[in-house]
Amino acid sequence: DRLNSSECIFVPGMEKFVHYAREATEFHKKCSGDLEEGERVLINTCPGYDDMLEQDEDRAWSWGKLKEMERDFFCAGFCGTGEVPLWSFSGRKTEPCNLMIGMKLRAYTKTTGTQIFSFGCAVMLVFWMWSVLFWDQVKAPSRIPASAAAAPDDWFNVQQ
Repeated sequence: DRLNSSECIFVPGMEKFVHYAREATEFHKKCSGDLEEGERVLINTCPGYDDMLEQDEDRAWSWGKLKEMERDFFCAGFCGTGEVPLWSFSGRKTEPCNLMIGMKLRAYTKTTGTQIFSFGCAVMLVFWMWSVLFWDQVKAPSRIPASAAAAPDDWFNVQQ
């Protein structure tokens, strides 16, 4: 829920990711600053892009994840307002990726919770059926005589 709110920046573990997302936006603005209106350039074609990735392993991972999210979820940016995608040629603003990730996590949690609940109900139903059908057999006294000398044919003719 916090990924879908204004507190997205404060979600534990997201500080670095948000930092690198903002850094990518700033890097792209510097690269495309002198372009005319309507022209676009992808961030990976900017001079120094590969050098930026080589300088920091966390930056390379974060920018790779942002690129994947743009491709898979058709979103741009993270924890902010909608932005123009940096790694694809969609020239319009889209939703920030934190909303898409939050929706995916919510759907995954809902599906997993439903599966766990269904399994628990199935186990309870099987136990209930077993107890209804076989409880008399479980609580009944033993039909095998205590003396080992009795013949097996006499086991079922026990008089009480």
